[in-house]
Parts: sequence; C-alpha cells; structure tokens
Amino acid sequence: RKVMVVRCGMATKAIHRAVEPFLPAGTVAKCRLFGWCAEEWLQELQAEMPGVELPPFLLRDDDEALTLAEPKGGMCPSGAAAAFATSKFANEAAHARGCGPHHPGFSPTQVGL
Repeated sequence: RKVMVVRCGMATKAIHRAVEPFLPAGTVAKCRLFGWCAEEWLQELQAEMPGVELPPFLLRDDDEALTLAEPKGGMCPSGAAAAFATSKFANEAAHARGCGPHHPGFSPTQVGL
C-alpha cells in the first residue's frame, strides 16, 4: 500500500522533505507527495491501480476535469485555496512550473475553492 498526495503546494512538499530524514525508511517508501501537474503522478498512480477507471481530475489539469473533483475544494477550509491562489508567491511558483491552478483560464471558484 502507498499514500499518494497530489496537488501539493511547495510549502507542504518542503515540510515533507524536512521531516523525511526522521521517518522510518519503510514509511518514506510508502509516502509520495506530488505537485499540481497530473503528469507528475499519473504513471505511478495508474501502475498502483491497474484496471481502475480514475476520475478525470486525477488524469488531467484542465478546468473541466478539476470542476468534477469531489468534494469541491478538497478538505481545506472554504476560501483558503482561493486566498493562496491569488498570492504573489503562488503565482510565481505556478508560472515557473508552467502548470497548476494558475494556468490560463483556471478560477478557484470554479472548483469550489
């Protein structure tokens, strides 16, 4: 079994990297964090779940697929992601990656953030 956390922000990934040396090797091998681009996790997720029809929001990064995600906005408090999405830090980070919630046409309100 594996834990795959997708669409993580840079801060979450940095915290994970900081605590990783203190975790047992077996735990580290089972826990994977991925950024906003589906291409980062898609191949590994499909290998872990052969024959399973994955929902569109796990396969693609487009507005239509993200709109179908349930629960809307995930488990974060209502409005938290929208506030981050408009921050200078998030904008610069997403622009550098060329994908994510800041790609042209994405609106946090469209996916319930």
